[in-house]
Amino acid sequence: MSPERRAEIVRILEESCECFHAAVSAVPSEHIAVTPGPDRWSVFQIIEHVAIAENGMFRLLNAATPVDVSLENPEREAMIRLGATSRENPRKSPERAQPTGRFANVSEALNQFAVAREQTIRFAKETESDLFRITAAHPLFGPVNGYELLLIMAVHPRRHADQITEAKRSLA
Repeated sequence: MSPERRAEIVRILEESCECFHAAVSAVPSEHIAVTPGPDRWSVFQIIEHVAIAENGMFRLLNAATPVDVSLENPEREAMIRLGATSRENPRKSPERAQPTGRFANVSEALNQFAVAREQTIRFAKETESDLFRITAAHPLFGPVNGYELLLIMAVHPRRHADQITEAKRSLA
């Protein structure tokens, strides 16, 4: 991966993390565990989902399979950037990433996300692997190369930051 691409993915990972934390911080504490409507997640549940999904996608990245040819696809990367953040297309989270009350409180869930995101950023900064020559099966996007998986991980919290903002408006 070129130094420019590495810097770009690290920047996106850091920015989406900051965006997610800002969205959570903007929610009054009395609204954190309140669901804004039927079939909608509370902010606490969203935080749990984001933390669990980050860990799950990191495991996918570490288990990626090497391939002989480069799978670099700028058009697909652009689609991921737009599609993964859009709230217009509702997506159902895989069962394993749905909130089930894994964390005792918001601090614990946010800490788990912070630890997982730190690990992801460290990987993005240090990996020597050619991320365009590995592939993994993402539960929603199907087969992706390593860079695309990092990109999905990078934009995922931003999608949920928007969901948090929606929930905050509904509860206001």
